[in-house]
Amino acid sequence: MGQLLERRGVRTALAAMRADLVAAGLLRAALPGRTRAGRRTLKDARTRHPLPSGPDGRPPVGGAGLSDEEKLILAALYGDRALRLTAPRFARAAGLKGRGGTTERDLRQGWGGGGGSGSGGFGCGTV
Repeated sequence: MGQLLERRGVRTALAAMRADLVAAGLLRAALPGRTRAGRRTLKDARTRHPLPSGPDGRPPVGGAGLSDEEKLILAALYGDRALRLTAPRFARAAGLKGRGGTTERDLRQGWGGGGGSGSGGFGCGTV
């Protein structure tokens, strides 16, 4: 992503597209931070859907015994951590553990966000 954004033409095209989307009301100029209600909702959802642990207290390898739906819910609630537990091969290929591709932190920084909550990064945690 960084190499692509180093190209002036790409940055110019993205800036123009972003400005058009903001003008059309399809994109906010700045994303709002998390609200108290959003944090409470996320906390409640995480309580109802905790990360799994096996009999020894460690998470099951590859999310054994979890349906695809359960894995998706966990990924939405816990992000990279859940993906590393429930889909280790995917997480490795995506660069979430070991060597590989781009992490969410890289994406946030590449798009101008700082990586903090509500900073414009990707993820379901921004409510």
